[in-house]
Amino acid sequence: MCASWVHAGYAEPRRAGRMVSSRFQQEGHHMRRRTAALLTPALAFAGALALPATAHAEAPGNCVTSHNGPLAIADCTGVAKGTTWQARAVCMHVVSGQPLDYWRNGALVTGNGRSVVYCDRGDYATKTIRTVTLSVAGKQGRLVGYGGKCVDIQHAKASNSTAVQLYHCNGTAAQWWTLADDHTVRGLGYCLNVEWGRSANGTHAEIYKCVPGATGEQWIPQPNGSLKNVLTGKCLDDLGFNTKDGTRLGIWDCNGLANQKWTLTP
Repeated sequence: MCASWVHAGYAEPRRAGRMVSSRFQQEGHHMRRRTAALLTPALAFAGALALPATAHAEAPGNCVTSHNGPLAIADCTGVAKGTTWQARAVCMHVVSGQPLDYWRNGALVTGNGRSVVYCDRGDYATKTIRTVTLSVAGKQGRLVGYGGKCVDIQHAKASNSTAVQLYHCNGTAAQWWTLADDHTVRGLGYCLNVEWGRSANGTHAEIYKCVPGATGEQWIPQPNGSLKNVLTGKCLDDLGFNTKDGTRLGIWDCNGLANQKWTLTP
């Protein structure tokens, strides 16, 4: 459910690069593969302790981080009321002369405050510290649409560019949404977006990392039950009035028809 940083007039290099040159994209692909190969041994130990797939690294406000011995500290101000966040840091220890690292989570904080990460005794915190938004204020529930089907994150995959589809309502986390006070629509820690920030009718919806202030990730509920995207001026639409499971959702000119009406249901 999110397009990219092209939304809201925010141009993200990932999207722009794809449009500028396929050669650059291919070079970047090979570089990522080489980097992944180099990082694999170092990341193997982290395993289950790594950042959960449902998390995203959206900073909650203006944050300053520091580390000292076994402690990693994040102080954040300007955090919106009702926003819950935490610090996450890489800790380091040595086993048989080999340095090994792992992720450790800090305390949950709502609003402004400090989150401290405590590494295990004898270990030390590194400078790799993230502040991660976990939840924002807003109304939560399932988004039920045409044919009584639910807005669903395909395969419950919490990653950039995952498709958003229509699916029978099953009560899973992939169908649980937050209509946030900042006008984002959030699921599995990501934001509902429009692919590439395009405004053409039929452009698919997806999820993407949340970018504060990005209008491509902002949806305004309309009196008739539709959700209007701020960047494109189009509404979330069950394309083709199709009620088959797996039908991709997208945007279309707002028309008030049944396939553009969504009800937030607990």
